[in-house]
Parts: sequence; structure tokens; C-alpha cells
Amino acid sequence: MAQFSPEEAYSAVKPSTLAVERWFRHKLMDVTEFEIVDYAQLESGRSSGESLVLGILRFEGAGDYFVPLVIEEDIDIEGLRSEGCALSGAVAQRAKAYGVVEGECDGKRAILLDGAFHPRYINTVLDLIESDAIVRARRGQFRFRKVGGVRSGQGWRIEEVGDAYTNSVVIAERRSAFKTFRLMSPGINPDVEVGVLLATMTDFCETARVQGEVSYVDCRGVEYSVGVQTEEVPNIGDAWELVGAALENLTRSIVAGRGAGDIECSNVDPILSSDASWQLGATVGRLHQALASIKAPGFGIRKAGAGDVELWRRKAKSRAARALSDICHALECGSLDGSIDATDAARLVLDRKETILAAVEGGSWGLTSDLDKIGMVMRCHGDLHLGQTLVRPDGFYAILDFEGEPLASAEERRALTSPARDLACMLRSYSYAANAALISGRTGREAEYPGEVESILDDWENCARKAFLEGYYHEVSRGRVDLVPKMIDARDALVAYFELEKALYEVSYELNNRPDWVIIPLKGIARIIGNLGGGRL
Repeated sequence: MAQFSPEEAYSAVKPSTLAVERWFRHKLMDVTEFEIVDYAQLESGRSSGESLVLGILRFEGAGDYFVPLVIEEDIDIEGLRSEGCALSGAVAQRAKAYGVVEGECDGKRAILLDGAFHPRYINTVLDLIESDAIVRARRGQFRFRKVGGVRSGQGWRIEEVGDAYTNSVVIAERRSAFKTFRLMSPGINPDVEVGVLLATMTDFCETARVQGEVSYVDCRGVEYSVGVQTEEVPNIGDAWELVGAALENLTRSIVAGRGAGDIECSNVDPILSSDASWQLGATVGRLHQALASIKAPGFGIRKAGAGDVELWRRKAKSRAARALSDICHALECGSLDGSIDATDAARLVLDRKETILAAVEGGSWGLTSDLDKIGMVMRCHGDLHLGQTLVRPDGFYAILDFEGEPLASAEERRALTSPARDLACMLRSYSYAANAALISGRTGREAEYPGEVESILDDWENCARKAFLEGYYHEVSRGRVDLVPKMIDARDALVAYFELEKALYEVSYELNNRPDWVIIPLKGIARIIGNLGGGRL
């Protein structure tokens, strides 16, 4: 029997400790307290000094979060304190220490660990999925459901993926990955919903197919997704990491050689080739065709209508208003003073304020004049970028994470929209990759040749964008339904509209999170508006 109750354990965790975690999405709020909404405590069958609590915490003003805890009892607390609570791999791969709980009378002690990365939690959850179990909580229940055939075994060896995500992901033995959803939102998470339907209703295999899911059902019968198990995809890394490293190597080698600037030359990493971008575009095309084929509530495909366009306009106008306001504030308070380029770009964007506001209305792109040129709406990925794609050893891709924009409402993430929105998101990701390499190069020898480096990266971005779209359009042209307009100028205008909306969103995001990177979306806005002429790009 556990020595400490869940109430005692969670009371020893400081809210400020959780509020700085990567998965906590309300960092701008001054979180001072939380309450336990519900929990289920599972005694360990393998270690008498260890227990697991599946807890849901309500942070005042920030909503409910799923925070599983592993309670390790009879630990050398003083030893851990002297090491700054650093844990060895034998205890957990990456489990952070959230605090220490001590008995008031008997002197017994336990350390509280982030369950999402702890073998105890992963072993328990994946075993429960295999048995389609239901675990009663104090008020509701946790449901575990197997979707695909998962081989039984002698426990799961846990391999850390990292915490650079808004959810917590680990890789487990037996070729499975498990993602823990932290922020509690009513309904099935789109990542689970889309993943299950792709696995059960299509033959699309260029993704991590869902094997199981975990949900919490409260006392009113409202269901929330708290985890999903997928197959592990053999890979050499995600495209963002690989492209970023290859671009940095490319700029260094060109500066060192001064003159070998052909990005298609034989010594360039294959991930930077037009063939690679074309193949990624084709993969996205096959994904969209698979999504369009799903026959289920909330899916399907239809022609875009006036209501769809009005929703797009409303969202783009809101993002434009916020971005322009945030830029004004940044200039007034001097937060961009450390970058001449960013300051100049910000002022240029403000100078084109009226053009931007007119552009997001949609008329400049022809969105309000001829609905037949807009194409179809359907369920899409929603947050497509290079970091959401794994590169397989054979050079092909696997697309992950169908959750949608992390800060978007559940209704927005499930809404039917234009496939062009996904294309625009990937084009913005190519722009980020090129400009991130440029920013990185300012600290090395590349800084001696800024014009040459920028030219090289611009050339790569332009080639990558062109090849990506060509691969996509080639693939979808073979489908039964025209997902995007056939006319080149119409589809280019549609993609550019969503790219502008995305760049406006990025301005506000970067000013609030990474001011040094705000130059990237500012340059993107300036380019898109600069190319706007005669209603077409």
C-alpha cells in the first residue's frame, strides 16, 4: 500500500514548477494554485515502493491539465538534493522531479516524478491498452482501448524523444510510441480521431498508425483524450532537424569554398534537393486524398462556399489586427532595437498596413468574386510543417501529429477547410528553415559574407517551395476530385492568402516567445504583399 495519498503528493508540488514546463500552454498567466479535479491511483505490482497517480489538475484561469505522477518511496532524498534532483537512467529516462513529500510523524519520504516520461507510467498504460481496460477514478474513469494488434511482451523499454513538444512523447520497445496529452479539451483529440480513421478506413501508410488510445470520462459522461499509442516509424530524424543541419553545413562549405553555390550539386545533402521537396509534396497529396475518402461524421469533402470564405476572412482579419497592434507595441517599447533588420521590416509592414488589411478581406485574391475557383474543403492536417514529418531511411516521409494548431479551439481544429491551408503552412516552414540558418550563420564565419549566404538560402527556399507544390499538384491531379483549383493563378492566390494569414499569426507568436525570430514572419509578410499585384501572385 502506498505510504502517501494522492492529495499529499500533489500538495507537495509547486504550481510554479508545472507552469514553466514546455507542455503548459498558459505561461503568461500568473499561476499560483491548482486543485485536484479527479485521480486514479494504481499500486505497483512490480515495486512495493512505487505508485502511479493519474491526476487531473485545475489551474485557476488556465484550465485543466493531465499530470500523471510516479511516487518513488524510500528514496535517498538528501542524495538527490545534493545532485539537484538529477535522476539516473535506472530510475527514469527523463522524468523530472516535481517535488518531495515527507511524512509529518514517521519521517518517511518520497520523491514525486513527472509520470509522462517514467517507465512505470508507460508500462502500466500500454499494458492497460492491450487489455482494453477501464480504471475507476474518484469521480470518473479512465478508458484504455486497443486499436491495432499489439504484441504482448515483458514490459516496455522506454526511450526519450524530448520535451520540445506541447505534449509528452516517448518511444517504447515493441515498435510503439506513446504521446500524453496534457491540456484537457472536451471530445476526442483530433490527433486520435484522424489517426484512428486513417488506420481503420484508409490504406494510407505514410504515417505512424494508431495502435491504441486512452481517454478520461468525467462524471457527466464527457470524454477527453489523454493519450495515444502509435507504431514507431523507422526514421533518421524529422525533416526540420535534418534540413536545418544540412543548410548550416551548406552555407559553411560554400563560404569556405566561396563559389560552389549550386544547391543541386552532388555534394549537397539529399534532404535539400528538389527531389526531396517534390517527394514531400507528393506525400501530402496522398494524405489529403486519404482524408478526403474517409466516410465519418465531421469528415467528407464538398465545394467551398460563401460561409467558408467568411470564416477565413474573419480569422485572417483578427490575426492581422493583432499582428499590427503587436508590431506597433514592439516598436514603441523598443523590443526590436537589438535588430536593425527586424526594425526596418516591422516599419515596412506597418507602411503597408492598408494593403494588408485589404488583402485579408479576400478581394485582392479573388476569394469573394468567384467561388468556383476556390476548390474544396475537407479535414486537413491543420499544423503541417517540417517538424511534423519524419524522414525514413529510404528517403520517403511519414506525417505525424494531426492535433492542429495548439492554441486553436476544438471547433477550429475539426472544421473542414481548404487543403491550401496545409500547403501554406509547409511553405512557411521552408521559409523558417532558410531564415533560421541565416540567423545561425550570423555568429560564424558566414557572417563575413551575409549577402552571399542570404542569396544561397533564398535560392534553396525558392527551389524547395516550387518542387513541393509541383509534387503535391502532380499527386492530387490523379485523384477523382479536384481538391484545389485547376487554374494555376487561382490556386496560387489561395495558397498565398493562407500563407499571409499564417505569417500574421507567426508575428504575434514570435514577439511573445522568440523576439529574435520575428524577422522571419515579417520578411514573409513583406514578400507576399510585395508580390501582390492584379489580384494574383
